[in-house]
Amino acid sequence: MENTFVIYDESFQKQTEILEKELSIEKISYQAHENEKGFHDWLTREFNNNDIRKIIIPLSLQNNDTEGFLLGLHIRLNYELPIEKRTIPIIFLSNMSYENILTKCSFDEDNNPQNLLLTDGVSISSTDIEEIVEKLETTNALEIKDYPLFLKRLSINRKSITGGHDIANAWGCYKLAQVIENKDDIGKPFRIKDVILGNEFISKHLKQLYAKYLICKNNSYNNSIELQKNAIKCSGKRILLIDDKADEGWGELMQYIFKSAGNGFLYVNPSKYKNKNKDCFLNFDGFYEECKSYIGEYWDLVIIDLRLNPNTEDMETNSILPTEFSGYKLIEDFLNNNGGYQIMVSTASNKIWNVNAALKIGAKGYYIKESPEFNYPISETKKQFENFKNVIEICFENAYLQNVYSSINAIKKTLPDNDFGASIGKQFELAFYLISKAETKEQYAFSYVSLYQIIEIITDYYITKEEIIQENDDDKKQYKWKLDNGDYVKEYKWDNSNKIYIVQSEELTEEKITLPQWEKMAGIVFQMWNCQDGNNLVRNLSYLIEKRNGFVHNDKSIIDKQDINGQYVNHDIYKKEGFQKLFYYIKMICSYIY
Repeated sequence: MENTFVIYDESFQKQTEILEKELSIEKISYQAHENEKGFHDWLTREFNNNDIRKIIIPLSLQNNDTEGFLLGLHIRLNYELPIEKRTIPIIFLSNMSYENILTKCSFDEDNNPQNLLLTDGVSISSTDIEEIVEKLETTNALEIKDYPLFLKRLSINRKSITGGHDIANAWGCYKLAQVIENKDDIGKPFRIKDVILGNEFISKHLKQLYAKYLICKNNSYNNSIELQKNAIKCSGKRILLIDDKADEGWGELMQYIFKSAGNGFLYVNPSKYKNKNKDCFLNFDGFYEECKSYIGEYWDLVIIDLRLNPNTEDMETNSILPTEFSGYKLIEDFLNNNGGYQIMVSTASNKIWNVNAALKIGAKGYYIKESPEFNYPISETKKQFENFKNVIEICFENAYLQNVYSSINAIKKTLPDNDFGASIGKQFELAFYLISKAETKEQYAFSYVSLYQIIEIITDYYITKEEIIQENDDDKKQYKWKLDNGDYVKEYKWDNSNKIYIVQSEELTEEKITLPQWEKMAGIVFQMWNCQDGNNLVRNLSYLIEKRNGFVHNDKSIIDKQDINGQYVNHDIYKKEGFQKLFYYIKMICSYIY
């Protein structure tokens, strides 16, 4: 019987020797293992080291009446083996009748291994040599085309003692790893999936029969290497991952995803706070405090898992509000410190209201970790990863908002403690809210206009309009503008030759009811604040104010103005750069407020 093997233990050793001698059947010594991962790895090694085309398994091994069935399931569901090896004929040996096996043996209620008897490619034989030979000759392999039907006849459920959060995280890590490419130090591509599956804690969960069954059912094991051209560019970026499963594959996976960030990528290691098996926190408060210790540092991206404490948040029988999740509270802590943090939520929960709660308080995006119950085809996993990358790129683009937020807070502390100072502070908050939400050209422009309003608040506070009484002409009115120090705004003109403003008239009078904002700012800058670089400040403010007016009044001659190279000089109002430029000068003028 070429390429036929038998698994045996001490109780079956003599019978095995007879099979070896009379039928030239090769032996595989049974190995007991503490968990399903051990059985999976053992059988994988045996099948990879031997050309096994038929296998005989005693139903009773190590005093377990149905251990052989479980081994049969591990073979049939071993996604690391080619399907030709998974579907070989399996002959179970037992001197019990088919009926007695089903009625008198006890079976694992989660794995229901007895269902193997309902599938093709399986036979029951007594220990009689002739019957074994007959079964070996007549039992055909399970046809590959019938493998999906075989899977439908199984009934394998997650064990109640195994946390759904653990399996979901392992599954999500494994699925994402399948669509990520990488290269080693010499540029040779390799499968990150294989690296992740080699992780002790990932494999512990994914080599359970329940996970194996789902992987095979969903055809979710892919051996091909598909290099994607658009990897995440993150050189020079600072990225923080906070996940209670960072030590169980997710930290390692994210290191590959953000490989070009080098030492700029960091994850909080939860293993320091867990028990020896890493399946339970011994000191969650310590872990949470370490996570909080990174608040205040500059990060281009922060990824936070929503449920950080499975000890209390993975209780499927309890209804937990999204706001009670530790990850949600940590997001609040970060954003309360700096509203400019770019935070992505990751979660293995499919409950969209949990994600929406985090988005509502300021998270910028999310990644739903796939789970066995809500598994996607690999093609959809690729799409999810592309969306993940798109959100990351937006976060990188908007990380500058941390500096804006910090600057606003610093400015607010220096403003006068009165209605004037409060008005500027409120306008800063509104402008920041708008720029933090801006996605379209118009939204960026509106945030610019909102920030500009601070200039009007300042000029309205420091300047009042006075009407000049005309004795000889009752119909003609003129106005002048009085500064807070008692002086009147002078008339200024730009001297392009000397690059300075010169006084055109000592006292500006106008028939117009309003005075242009740049002229008001010139009076404040030159006559009240005596700014050291007042010429540069007023000149740039005049351009920025003109840009605002062009947008508000839809003046194409302003908004579409081009330089000598044909570049639009005012279109940055539609981008973050326009806001940043205006913010720079408003920050400067706020430093002179008293």
